[in-house]
Amino acid sequence: MGILYNFSGLMPNDPFSSSAPGQRNSDVAAARYFSIDGGVTSIIYFNNDSNGSFADWASDACPQAHPYVQNAFPCMGQFSDVSATSPEGIDLDVIGYDLAQHQTGPPRLGNISTRSFVQTGDNVMIGGFIVQGTGPKRVIIRAIGP
Repeated sequence: MGILYNFSGLMPNDPFSSSAPGQRNSDVAAARYFSIDGGVTSIIYFNNDSNGSFADWASDACPQAHPYVQNAFPCMGQFSDVSATSPEGIDLDVIGYDLAQHQTGPPRLGNISTRSFVQTGDNVMIGGFIVQGTGPKRVIIRAIGP
């Protein structure tokens, strides 16, 4: 018989949220960073501004030098891509997306939409992605809203 864990309230990134080497920290009011080696290496800091998602990355003022897809506060007119070496690509890899599952060519993430400001009328945002092929596919879809 296995051990039963209570994961109520935990987010997928919580095991990778650190405040120092060897110090896991999911306190959204504290400075914490995404790390895949027990806090030794800081890949990117998590947002702790209550006006944005605590699961997103801390964002610089616009224009951003690194406009990542998962930045808590995107900048109008800037865009970004997910790659195997971006914080989002590393994040997807550690929570279970197999970046090496593609049998032809190098590992890649494809056809992933970026974020934008959601408005109304002529400024409405429409996002989507395309899944190609006839075989079964595994996808991760993340949506945050009020």
